[in-house]
Order: sequence, then structure tokens, then C-alpha cells
Amino acid sequence: MTVSNTEKSKRRRILAKSLGEDTPTNIIQSAIDLLENEFGDNPEIKYAELIDRLRASFDHPAFESPNLLGRIMMVRNKPADQIGPDPADGPVVERGAPVAQQAVSAKSNVEGRELVFNTLFGHITAAIAKRGDSVEASYRQHLLSEAQQMNLSQDCGKKLVSWVQSNKAASEITGTTAELHQIINAAFVWMCREFGPVFADKVLINSVNETDKLNEAFDFPPRDFL
Repeated sequence: MTVSNTEKSKRRRILAKSLGEDTPTNIIQSAIDLLENEFGDNPEIKYAELIDRLRASFDHPAFESPNLLGRIMMVRNKPADQIGPDPADGPVVERGAPVAQQAVSAKSNVEGRELVFNTLFGHITAAIAKRGDSVEASYRQHLLSEAQQMNLSQDCGKKLVSWVQSNKAASEITGTTAELHQIINAAFVWMCREFGPVFADKVLINSVNETDKLNEAFDFPPRDFL
């Protein structure tokens, strides 16, 4: 049975997307060469075997991640238009591209990470708000006092305080992953104190599951902020 060009293209796209944005272009190309040379004519590809061959053939961290098979399965289940371009057509932004292009890519990564965080934070806040206005007010007051004690940058601290005082549901808080983790942890500690760990865990799990629906959650898992 002949493997169609469409299927071959999809396999290349899945592999390239799964290896991540930080993987050098030459490593991705080597992986794709192995994919096509050794598995290209196989009607059904076993990705676990592909990973074993990649690890045996190349000494690079991109192939050593214990989550690589899971990432491949997640990408494979995405709609075709969300997998990314075919590396055979040339990457949209080359690793080692001009500085201006790299800056655009870096900005996109930051925006994606912060979108995931603010969505996660929004779901947590919405769950708390359902308990009543006084409960939400207590929650916001806790975050306001914690903002003075957490090790946040001036910009991150200002945006957290501004959000607390605005009483808006949606947030536009920015910061490093470590800073954003502190904010989620402060919210979790408050929920544990007010409602107990069972409720707090349930809210976190539900919020993570809802946030996981974002396309950006593949590259920036919401659990990284817990």
C-alpha cells in the first residue's frame, strides 16, 4: 500500500511540531530524514518505534524528553490547520534567522504563555466569584496583601494590584513563569484556607482542563503555573 504525499506531509509536520520551537533546524531535518528513510513507506507508523530510532541515532536533548510520545499524540489529534507548516516547504521562521524575525517569534512565545496564564487565572477567579461578592472581595484583598510580599518584578506587581483594584473578571497580568506561579500559589493557599484542600484541588483541576483547550496550551501547559 502506497503512503500518500498528504500523509507523508502530515507526519513531517507532526514530528516537527512535537520537537518544539527551540530545536535547531538541522536537528529537525535529521529527524525528518530518518522518518522518511525508515518509516516513509509504512502504511501505519508506530511513533514509539520512531522515537527509539531517533534516540539511537542522535545524541540530542530534543529526543530524550519522556513526554515526546505524548506530545506527538497530542499534535496528531489536532485539526490539520493547527499542526503547523510542512518543514519540506521551509520553516516560517528559521532557527538562526535575522534578529528581527527572532524578536517576533520571542514576542509570540511570551504572549502565548501569558494568554495561558491569564485564562487559567480567570477560570480560578470565576469559580471563586460564584461563591458570592463578599467571598470574591476577600480573595482579591488576599492577593493585594500578598502582592507586597511576593518576589514580583515591579511591572508584574503593578499589574496584579491594578487587576485587584479594578474588580474586572479578565486579567492582563504579565511576568516570568516563576512570578506567575507565585500568584496561582497564593490563590490556591487562600482557597485551601477558606474552603479546604478538596475544593481548592477541584477548582485547579477544572481550571487546568478548561485552559488546556487553548491552542497555546500545547506549548505552554497550564500545569507549569501550579
